[in-house]
Amino acid sequence: MKLARLIALLSFLMIDANVLFAQEHLSQSRPAEGIDAEASEEINRLPVYDATAVPIIDSDEMDIHSKIAIRTDLMSDVLLIPNIGVEMSLPDNWSVSTEFVYANWNNMTKHRYWDINGGRICIRKYFGEAALRRSFSGHHVGISTTAFAYNFCIGNLGQKSSTANIIAEVDYGYSFQLKTNLNLDLEAGLGYINGKYHEYVVEDNHDIWRGTIRRNNIVPGKLSISLIWLINPKKYE
Repeated sequence: MKLARLIALLSFLMIDANVLFAQEHLSQSRPAEGIDAEASEEINRLPVYDATAVPIIDSDEMDIHSKIAIRTDLMSDVLLIPNIGVEMSLPDNWSVSTEFVYANWNNMTKHRYWDINGGRICIRKYFGEAALRRSFSGHHVGISTTAFAYNFCIGNLGQKSSTANIIAEVDYGYSFQLKTNLNLDLEAGLGYINGKYHEYVVEDNHDIWRGTIRRNNIVPGKLSISLIWLINPKKYE
């Protein structure tokens, strides 16, 4: 009887010890769980990397610069006056260009003449946002000098320059991008011309001079729609 009571007492003490051990273990593990929670909050506060937030630079939005360009006036081409020019970029959005025209569409037997040759030098200043991002682009103003000789005869009335005619003019235009290396330039000007030409008529298969007329007045300047081809353009972000 005494032995049974002793065994029961020992069993009770063992159960109570296990309960105390479990409670102590739980109390020690709670701070660790608290630390993990705080660390989790810190991780949540860290910035999240978003691949969609990375800026993607479109090639059309990059700055494009070129030191030299080739240009041709489409309006002159339509009038059967082939032309070509070279424009060079200078610091601070300045440029200098030289252009040449030449046509020799003559029919001597019918006295039909469409003959012109000459050259033009122009200094331009480009300005505006487009000019900062792309060479030979944006608004521009310029001064130019043109020297040319000609002989035009359509029908029975003709004009032929006796000396080189010279035009000094001021120009305004705007050039905008068509492609990476191609611009379209719209330009108009007002000028002063100095020179002389002979006026003649065609009668009985002969050119008959009617007089010499001197030009010394203000005239509309060049009106052009030009293609500008940028040579070896460089792209910059």
